[in-house]
Amino acid sequence: MTLAQVAKGVAFVGIDLGIASGAYSDAFATPEAWPNLKRSIESALKAQSGDSRAHIRHVALTAWSAGYGAVNEILKHDSDGIDAVVLLDGLHAAWDPTRNSHSTGADVTAGPVAPTLDFAKRALKGEKIFVFSHSEVDPVTYPSTRLTADMFMRELGLKRRAVSTGSDRFGLYGTVDTRGVHIWSYRGGDKPAHCTHLTHIDRAVRDILEPTWHTPAMNRNVPMTPAPKLGPAPTANEPEANNRSCSGDRPATG
Repeated sequence: MTLAQVAKGVAFVGIDLGIASGAYSDAFATPEAWPNLKRSIESALKAQSGDSRAHIRHVALTAWSAGYGAVNEILKHDSDGIDAVVLLDGLHAAWDPTRNSHSTGADVTAGPVAPTLDFAKRALKGEKIFVFSHSEVDPVTYPSTRLTADMFMRELGLKRRAVSTGSDRFGLYGTVDTRGVHIWSYRGGDKPAHCTHLTHIDRAVRDILEPTWHTPAMNRNVPMTPAPKLGPAPTANEPEANNRSCSGDRPATG
């Protein structure tokens, strides 16, 4: 809903595979998975617009929570074809096995998310756009998004700039905005804090992606398309309303 309110001309394609990153990684593990999806998107654009010239001009991969697994897999196979990556409180690297402590960004290594780090390095050169927001949620058994962000900044040679957003318990307290790299640090270490990151898509699209790409405004003088219901179908013993709540997704480890 936030994206629909702020976007001028982007087409949004949503995929919901549940609450573990493994499902997203598996879905895009083969090299042909992403090209097949991209072709289906262009076919849908042509059909919905009624214009055979409709095509994908720029691609931004966005994910909240566990969805980063899909983004990381796609970057393994086609980072050249991706213009931007936006990760909303979802990117978990790995503990460095040579370290005895698990408390700082120095204890974290890129490991399985190396393709995403490589993309961020290209963004630092101005070739791509990389946006990563993180909370203070600590999953304990694997690196948090905060520690993963610390590791990324270390690898990129960047430092947070402290900012003040008053008494907002989910407010922004630090930021990196250097060339194509944007790392935003937010307060909050609980499930509501994690869920608020869904709304940060507005800043990424409105303030970074569309101005950079000079995205033309879409034609809004057409009937609204009903939004699809996301998430798994409710079971007989599980009310649909509970299925649609923010669940505080936990990515798979390993």
